[in-house]
Amino acid sequence: MDLTPGVTSVKATKLNDIFEVSGLSQLIVDPTRTTPYSSPLIDLCVTNAPSKIKNSGRIELSISNHVVVQMTHKVHYKETGSRIVTLRNMKTFNGETYIRDLQQQAWTDVNLSNDSNEMWAKWKNMLVNCIYKHAPLRLKRVGKKKSPWINSQLKQKMR
Repeated sequence: MDLTPGVTSVKATKLNDIFEVSGLSQLIVDPTRTTPYSSPLIDLCVTNAPSKIKNSGRIELSISNHVVVQMTHKVHYKETGSRIVTLRNMKTFNGETYIRDLQQQAWTDVNLSNDSNEMWAKWKNMLVNCIYKHAPLRLKRVGKKKSPWINSQLKQKMR
């Protein structure tokens, strides 16, 4: 089926209608196969977001009467500076003392209230205070990641 602009056939019209209804764009406009008898556009690059395509086109090869079609997606990498994140300091965390402190809390005081919201607030407050005591929050500066595609496996192979 030939999709060269200006050339009409029932199948090409149906396919173009499908593209239009689906919000698709066909990016290649020049013939992709050249013979002594015809030059049809039969190889396609179709996208629903042409604004995200940096370039598209044909690459001529001397070994075939077909050309290679290609399109390149735009890559947006947003450079960010370092940022501050909040973490729990687990360096000095001791599970035994944490559990002991939890056991020493006055959990029965929770039942003294008749209001479920107040009971929840008391229970949560006792738990959170214990967590903050044994694993306090700390701020840490995290640097920018320059190359998000470089992961630990790739670094290992590079070494």
